[in-house]
Amino acid sequence: MAIDSNREVFSNLENKLVLRGFLIFVAIVVVFSFLLLQVWLPSKAVQIAYDVEQLAKQEKALKEQNTNLALDIARLRAPERIEAIATTELNMVKSINKPIILER
Repeated sequence: MAIDSNREVFSNLENKLVLRGFLIFVAIVVVFSFLLLQVWLPSKAVQIAYDVEQLAKQEKALKEQNTNLALDIARLRAPERIEAIATTELNMVKSINKPIILER
């Protein structure tokens, strides 16, 4: 009976030590994770801020390019330009404002 009692005491003590060791391990993992987040989050915030700044610069450049392209389109569509190219480069002449009659 005393041996069973001793085994039970040692078993309970062993269980408590295993539980205590597990809790210490969990505490160490939690603390390590917390410290890792304390280092990682600020560096990630800096990276995101840098990315936002780069995207803002890219947006500004694209808007400027879009404005320049819109100006080019307006310049290329100008009737005076089209008429000048038609008469000088393509040797076209202005039509006389006479009605065209189609016969069948």
